[in-house]
Formats: sequence, C-alpha cells, structure tokens
Amino acid sequence: ELTGVNLIRTTTAVSLYGFANLADGSFSTTLQFTIDLPGVLPFTVYGRYYGGREDREFTRAFGGQATGGGIRVRADF
Repeated sequence: ELTGVNLIRTTTAVSLYGFANLADGSFSTTLQFTIDLPGVLPFTVYGRYYGGREDREFTRAFGGQATGGGIRVRADF
C-alpha cells in the first residue's frame, strides 16, 4: 500500500493498494481519495479494478475483468 497524507492542506489523503492471488494470477487494485473537510462528515471516493483471466478469484463474480467504484461516508461517535 502506498499512501500520501496532507496533500491539500490537511484535508486530503490518497492511497493505492492491491491484492493478488499468485496461484491463479488474478488481482484487485484500488485507488482512493479520503477527504475530511471541516463541518462535513469525512468521506472516501474510490475506484477499483479486478484483473486476471476469467473465472479466477477476483474475476469470477463479474465474468471477467471489471471496474467498480463508490463513495464511503464515515461517522464516528
């Protein structure tokens, strides 16, 4: 995992990480940006790529290579 913090003042961090199955050659990589603005709940925007041959650990659920993404919102009490 590679992570950079305090990229835009102290409000933004970026991470690039991945997982791989060396036995079947499939993998998943993720690029995410975490943003923590004053007065707003912290949130993370991410994009993910699933690669390798079809019908492997990281490609089986999608029928082959695929991309995905989303937004996560975090609230701590």
